[in-house]
Order: sequence, then structure tokens, then C-alpha cells
Amino acid sequence: MDLRRLFSKLAPRLRRALMVVRTARLRPSEGRVRDRRKTRQVVQPNDRQLAAVEARYAEGAKLRDLALELGVSRVRLADLLRQRGVRIRNASPTPDEVTEMVGRYESGESLEQIGKRLGFSGGTVRNRLATRGVAMRDSHGHAR
Repeated sequence: MDLRRLFSKLAPRLRRALMVVRTARLRPSEGRVRDRRKTRQVVQPNDRQLAAVEARYAEGAKLRDLALELGVSRVRLADLLRQRGVRIRNASPTPDEVTEMVGRYESGESLEQIGKRLGFSGGTVRNRLATRGVAMRDSHGHAR
């Protein structure tokens, strides 16, 4: 008789039985109320708090640290700061910024000049222009 086959079929059933027992233990019994999982209240930061966070972010504080202090997620804080017109560090250029890069490059500006003006590196500008299919110039400004 092959015992391995018998035990392998029991494993899913045992797991299911264990799960049922655990959920039954979590249910409140009559006359006793158990604490449910604590839900987090949605934090709505006010303008004063956002202005303080914005100032600290401009000084170089990390978005993750500020979000933790404020009690919101990093993504939520980034959205709130963007709504206030703050540029998030290390963010990818928007499609409008890439279009501006293309226009400036075609008008003769260098990759470094465009990058400094828009807040990106020359390499980022080059990569975004390449994805748009813009023909690159050599280092002397001549078409390749």
C-alpha cells in the first residue's frame, strides 16, 4: 500500500480544517465583544500642515519620512504636493515636458542646457528624445 498518496490527499483537508477552527476562535462569543482589526482613519492634512511639509521637502527632507510623520502614504503625499505645484524629486518627465524638450533640442539647445532648464540630467533628456525618434546631433552640433 502506498502511504504517500494517502497523506498527500489529507494535507489540503487538514489545512482547511485548521482554517475553520481558527476563524471559529476569532468569532465573538455571546456577551463578549472581541476587538476587530483596527482600521486606520483616513488623514486629511490641512493647508498649514501641507505648507510645513512643503517647506521641509524643499529643504531636502525625504518624502517617505514626511509621509510617515503626517500619517499618509508616500504616494498620497506626493499627489498632495503635486496639487500644490511642487515638483517631486527624481520623478520622470511628463509628456508635456518631453514635448518641450523636443522643441528646445530642435531649436538648437544642447542636452545639458535643456536638462538644467527643466530640472533633468542631460542623459534623461537624451533618452526621452530618443524614444520620440528625434535625430541626435554630434558634439559639434552637426547632424549624424
